[in-house]
Formats: sequence, structure tokens, C-alpha cells
Amino acid sequence: MAESLAEKAFLAGLGVFGYARENIKEFVGDLIKHGEASRAEGKKLVEDLAKKGEEERKFIARAVKEVIFKTSRVMNVASATKQEEREKKVDNIEDRVAKLEADLKAIRTATF
Repeated sequence: MAESLAEKAFLAGLGVFGYARENIKEFVGDLIKHGEASRAEGKKLVEDLAKKGEEERKFIARAVKEVIFKTSRVMNVASATKQEEREKKVDNIEDRVAKLEADLKAIRTATF
């Protein structure tokens, strides 16, 4: 009976973060009802699964935050790179305009 309970606890633990506490209680209630666990074992199982669910929730929250942080850093780097490219293009255009202005002035002041 303990092996069966351990196996079921393991399998339930794998997907526990997807279960609400009520689903866990219902699952454990069924185990007790069918004689696969005592009330004490059931209570401990509910506590263990709830704790495991909370740990999984925290783990997932940390992982999501990390992905968001890394993604935002990459996006900022890309934005900074694009900004540098734009600044270089503007500088290039300013240089070309200045050269054209100088050429135009030279043409206007040239004597033929």
C-alpha cells in the first residue's frame, strides 16, 4: 500500500501545479475512500502536494521573470544597435549635405 501511495504521490506531484487545492483534496479523498491511504497519510499527502505545488509555482514564476528579463535586455541591445545605425546614417547624410553645400558655394563663386 505504501508503494502505491508513493507512486500516486509522485505522479500527482508531476502535475500538481496544474491542480487547485480542492482537486488535490478530492484526489486524496478518493485514495482514502478506496482504502489506498489512511487519513493521516492523506493529510500528509495534501500538505506535501500543496507544498510541492507552491514550490513549482515559485520556480515557474522565477523562470518566467528570467525569460522576460533576458528578452528585454536583448530587445534593448537591439534598440541601442538600431539607434547607433540611425545616428551613423544621419551623420553620413549631414556630411553629404555639407559637401553639397560647399560644392554649390564653390560653383556660385566660380568665375568662368
